[in-house]
Amino acid sequence: MLDFESFDQAFAPVGPDDESARPVQRLKKRRTLKEHVVFWSLNALILPIVAICAQAIGADGLRRMMPVFSLRLHKLPIPGAEFIKSYSGFERLDVAMLAAFALFVAVTLLWVRIFRELQDFEDLKLQRSQNPIRFFLLATIAGIVLAADAGIFWVGLSSQASSGWSETPAWVPTVATVLYMAACSLLAAWHSDFHYSNRI
Repeated sequence: MLDFESFDQAFAPVGPDDESARPVQRLKKRRTLKEHVVFWSLNALILPIVAICAQAIGADGLRRMMPVFSLRLHKLPIPGAEFIKSYSGFERLDVAMLAAFALFVAVTLLWVRIFRELQDFEDLKLQRSQNPIRFFLLATIAGIVLAADAGIFWVGLSSQASSGWSETPAWVPTVATVLYMAACSLLAAWHSDFHYSNRI
């Protein structure tokens, strides 16, 4: 039982140093072994397919936009790079494939971070009010990276569609790019929910 010296003290607001004034944090429940096995098994099936498609089409888009990306890796001015040519198949690797893979990893991590921030919307609003310049700067950079990735993917699809045997409708690359961005965002949302969601 709590003892109060006066009537006003009983209804006084609680101070900031009082433990009872702090918000109750949501408890987190650990994922079970079965959930981890299912999650990583599905990732082992889905991620390679998405990564290979994004890398192949993105690399073609980079080559079309900037021919310098067509430079073979074994021709790079790096010590030991010439040994890549000695292995079968590796001599066809170029800078575009390496850059497209790096872009896919960066975009995936960026989508994960976006959904992680959206899960704690109150904290996101607090960051926007406390440091708006940093908030809008990061949001602008994220938007530029995502738009550039979509543009490169669209260019790669358009070039492959125009060089194919059959005539492809003009709207197909645009629709395929939208589906690609939606697939990346859904994949990132799934990862963000698995790693950062609060479970009671």
